[in-house]
Amino acid sequence: MDYTLLLQKYFVERFKEMGCTITSSDTYQTGDTDFRAQLTRLKALSPQPNILFISSGPDDIGTIVKQVRELGINTPIVDAIKRADTDNPKAIRNAIAATKGFEGVTGTINFPPGKRVPQKSTTIIQVKKGKFMFLNEVMPEKIPAP
Repeated sequence: MDYTLLLQKYFVERFKEMGCTITSSDTYQTGDTDFRAQLTRLKALSPQPNILFISSGPDDIGTIVKQVRELGINTPIVDAIKRADTDNPKAIRNAIAATKGFEGVTGTINFPPGKRVPQKSTTIIQVKKGKFMFLNEVMPEKIPAP
């Protein structure tokens, strides 16, 4: 999916700008249901990474995280589980909804009360002569319903 590929590209660029190191990268096709090949390669890394960044659509991420944990990989993926202090889905959902001021690699994330879409700044990129250039960063004043 173009969106997830671009998201990964921007994450990698920003992560490296912050002085961090990417230890591994892998891909999958949207709609795949078995991620064990990629996860087995991840599990074989030594040393293990400090975090996992998984650029995924909503239809795939649940299966990916489930298989990550089934293979015994305990690297942090979601801050909300830590804050919920449980793996109970309702508690995790509530922890996500309570997110305020989470400093992620792509910016600060806040969930407005009663909304399931985070309030987050958007970066506007301009393409000039085939080159991507930062144009502006804006905070949407209104978040449309999904």
